[in-house]
Amino acid sequence: MLLYRGVNKELYKENKGELRPKGTQFRSHLYPSKYLFPSDRLIIGESEQNAAIYHQIGGQSDAGISTTPILKRAEYYATHFYNAANGLLTPTDGIVYVIDRSKLDKFEVEQWVASELVESPKAPEDEEVILVAKDRGNLPKAIVVKTRKVAP
Repeated sequence: MLLYRGVNKELYKENKGELRPKGTQFRSHLYPSKYLFPSDRLIIGESEQNAAIYHQIGGQSDAGISTTPILKRAEYYATHFYNAANGLLTPTDGIVYVIDRSKLDKFEVEQWVASELVESPKAPEDEEVILVAKDRGNLPKAIVVKTRKVAP
């Protein structure tokens, strides 16, 4: 089975083609919010599971990297750049990483499936799978089957 990660061309260049997380930690305390439901699988205290839940709702910069098993969703993220200055989505060229999910265990990459953790995922159409390297750094290059350029 394959997973996909879409990034715009600027992020691809900035990260030198590596699948680099925004942070180096992947543990979080329980902090209830308007985005969480009683049925969400939060754990009292600090845990990786809490970090996966907060990552899914966009709550923190961490060692997780969002992916999807749906190619069209990765293409969407690769070709739509969110401009924080004006709050608009700007069309752009991008890159889609194709990831071999069967290699994740071999290279010690954890998988957190959003729909198994939260009652109402932020973007259910993504079927998000959060990947986290054991060392909390970049995802290993060996899990990437190929990259493809995409345009809006």
